[in-house]
Amino acid sequence: MARPERLLLLKLFASTTLAFAATGCSEALIYAGYHVDLGGTAYPSSALFAAGDPYHLVVSSSSGSDYSWAYVLRKEEDGTYRTIFPDVSINGGSPLFLPNSSLILPAGKPPEFPQRTGVVEYVIILSTHTDPDLILFTQAPIRAKRVVEDILERFKAKATTKTEVAPERLDVRVGTNSSKQAESIKEFRGDWFLASSGSDVLGAVIHVRLRHEIR
Repeated sequence: MARPERLLLLKLFASTTLAFAATGCSEALIYAGYHVDLGGTAYPSSALFAAGDPYHLVVSSSSGSDYSWAYVLRKEEDGTYRTIFPDVSINGGSPLFLPNSSLILPAGKPPEFPQRTGVVEYVIILSTHTDPDLILFTQAPIRAKRVVEDILERFKAKATTKTEVAPERLDVRVGTNSSKQAESIKEFRGDWFLASSGSDVLGAVIHVRLRHEIR
């Protein structure tokens, strides 16, 4: 039987484009949010960012979500993928993602958007159970593109895995030289992803693409 807060979440969000509601009671639930932090202000991942601006990707878990294992990858300019979570400086390197918690990534000094017009890609992977393929992401900080794509294909192919459709592009400039446009979304509280399963096994893959431009 699902916890009351899980049933409430399913009732509230079952009609949204982010919901994957199960009929009846759910045994597993992932309810996670993500946003881009610029100097302490949250912005949608679908906004248009400024090249050279420092930022963090913040991944959050609702209090109604189940415990999960989290893996966050960043695609590098050479096509390889770097694991930015788990990280030894966060929870001793454990991939465990607790309900009602947030991950500020990467750990430490914020990276800067590259000094060009382009896209920075991240993949957020959540699972309510340990998966031998996903554990590979903890064994080496950098993986070849083909290796990562093969792992993701196998994980997505499972009936209990849900994939987030990228949010609609928001052509609002934020960051450097964008104060007037950024005001329109200053109350943003994150993009949220809800997935449920009729068993205790559930996985989610969220693709995040951060667009940036020279200004």
